[in-house]
Amino acid sequence: MIVRLIEPCTLTATNNWMITAEGLNDPADWSRFHPFCSGDSERSRFEQAVREQSLRPAPCLCKSLLKPGLSIFEYGWDASDDSILEHAIAVADRFQVDLTVGGNPFRVSNAA
Repeated sequence: MIVRLIEPCTLTATNNWMITAEGLNDPADWSRFHPFCSGDSERSRFEQAVREQSLRPAPCLCKSLLKPGLSIFEYGWDASDDSILEHAIAVADRFQVDLTVGGNPFRVSNAA
């Protein structure tokens, strides 16, 4: 799993900071139109971690950008950059992965 913090206006012209989980092991029949995943799935654990970390208001799930293997939340415009970074680091730490900052989960990178 890659946990990524994405700068404002990188994915859409109007989005704020976003946090993503990439490379999730979703069931083959997963769809954003029928998004249920069992409570022990990577997607469910990531979504729960994002909601449970202490940041108010909690980031909002971006349903229109979801795809198999990818979950995306957007932070509120009133959250400070410092609190967003702290939140994203706490989520990544929960999964014992490094936080990746920048990039676009919709573009394949060949960088090593």
